[in-house]
Amino acid sequence: MAFLSEAQLETALLEQFAALGYACASDEVIGPDGRQPELEAYDEVVLKTRLTEAVTRLNPMTNCA
Repeated sequence: MAFLSEAQLETALLEQFAALGYACASDEVIGPDGRQPELEAYDEVVLKTRLTEAVTRLNPMTNCA
């Protein structure tokens, strides 16, 4: 039985998302100590600013700010 490492699984999933047209950003860019940080800590899993912008765009009547 073949097992995938976490890194192999992550790479495979990122490739699938890219094939579907999603943009992928590494922690080197958006991580807490990245060039354009979007996370306050590595244990965060939600990009709050992006989520808020998306919810507002999809439902302008929502006051997420």
